[in-house]
Amino acid sequence: MDFSNALFPVWIKLQHVPLELLTKEGLGYLSSTLGTPLHTDQDCSKLFKSDCANVYVNVNFSKPLLHELKLDIDGETVVIDVVYSWKPPYCDFCKGWDHHELVCPEKRPTKVWLPKKTSITPYYFE
Repeated sequence: MDFSNALFPVWIKLQHVPLELLTKEGLGYLSSTLGTPLHTDQDCSKLFKSDCANVYVNVNFSKPLLHELKLDIDGETVVIDVVYSWKPPYCDFCKGWDHHELVCPEKRPTKVWLPKKTSITPYYFE
């Protein structure tokens, strides 16, 4: 599977969201910085007891993933943590998605040392 230009729907948890952004419009604004917002798992009017929200977002995995959002609200910097429920495998070698470094198609195979075969006859103890 190739994730290089794919949008993939993922549940994302936004933590430490200010109360004034716990609305449908506010969560839409925040999640649009991560991808294309689809919906939330809760009624936004019931989020006033929490500073977290779960949003379902189409994420483009060919772009760098954000793990925090920094906002300036009334001259104060607010940091919102972003936690992805799932991410496809990532290769540290080629910086691509959908595989790990051990099976990277761009990585040259390393030579494996194998002992030479010998003509020694095994001795069996009685």
